[in-house]
Amino acid sequence: MNKVNNKVQNLFKPILFYTGNPSDNQLLKSLIEGESPAIVDEFDKQLAEHFMINNLELLNNKIDYEKKFNQFVKECADKQYGLWVFYPWKNVLVHTLEEKEFVELRTNRNKYKITDEEQQILSTKVIGIVGLSVGREIAITAALERICGEIRLADFDIIELANLNRLKVGIDELGVPKVISAARQISEIDPFIKVKVFADGLTQENMDEFFDDGVKIDLFFEESDGFDIKVLSRYKARNYKIPVVMETNDRGMLDIERFDVENFRPLFHGFVTDEELSNLTKLSGPEQLKILQKIVSFQNVSDKMKHSFTELGKSIKSWPQLGSDISFGAGMATGTGRMILLGEKVNSGRYYIEYSDKIVS
Repeated sequence: MNKVNNKVQNLFKPILFYTGNPSDNQLLKSLIEGESPAIVDEFDKQLAEHFMINNLELLNNKIDYEKKFNQFVKECADKQYGLWVFYPWKNVLVHTLEEKEFVELRTNRNKYKITDEEQQILSTKVIGIVGLSVGREIAITAALERICGEIRLADFDIIELANLNRLKVGIDELGVPKVISAARQISEIDPFIKVKVFADGLTQENMDEFFDDGVKIDLFFEESDGFDIKVLSRYKARNYKIPVVMETNDRGMLDIERFDVENFRPLFHGFVTDEELSNLTKLSGPEQLKILQKIVSFQNVSDKMKHSFTELGKSIKSWPQLGSDISFGAGMATGTGRMILLGEKVNSGRYYIEYSDKIVS
């Protein structure tokens, strides 16, 4: 891939132009003339909808409603209110509301499952996610519900065709780094959520920055395929007193480790010892697999997953992951994370939240 295409591929931050800012308007004009982007302009409809959700009491009085709405539109025009968002990787320009009103309207259907006060609390939270199969779906769901104001993503891998049984991306994204693809989708949902990417994955060298770059993450979703990172990141999370949530997409197994309130809690609920984990780098692949089987309580995994373990390195490269299981698991993990971030009572432990045994006779 040439350098120009490689540079474009790694862009994931949208560019914002405020209509009330003369210099932004000049830059916007130059952009339109130079790039000829596709333009999406539903701004008037957004203004109308934002006005409506804040004036529901007037809906039964058409005359008063229209009078007040026309005054609202005039005030917005006088202030040159509004925002244009440019997505370079798509060459698309979108006319939309400014941040406060955008967030208010976009999260309006969260009420009252998430209250205004809770939504404000969540907007201050920072979450970290490593491993972008289940992790990507968690990141997107977190952005949809807006359970945070910042998301840190770590994965070193690129999108391959074999990933498309579970990742909601098109074949046009083959070869794109998973962190870049996920960051782009988040910004397309909400350009005001801050996204920080770790394109080398989570490593011993960048782990401290991931967990605390001056602002500590409030919650860690661990979905890494790398056994060493699975272990080392937990030690780091425990040192930083950060809660960990992991979903395995088999039998709906959900792990919650509240290192924020149980700082001396054993890793993986004590299914393996610190001594076993300390020798991690010296272990062979089969030896690591035995410890991994202890960690996941191998006797409790599904029969099909048990069979899959016997085929690792023979007929399959890695353990299977299904799109339906990942969507189901990401919903559980995100909902659990939201409760932790809001200070609700969520206990450490391993939980199985299955659906198949409830609907299959």
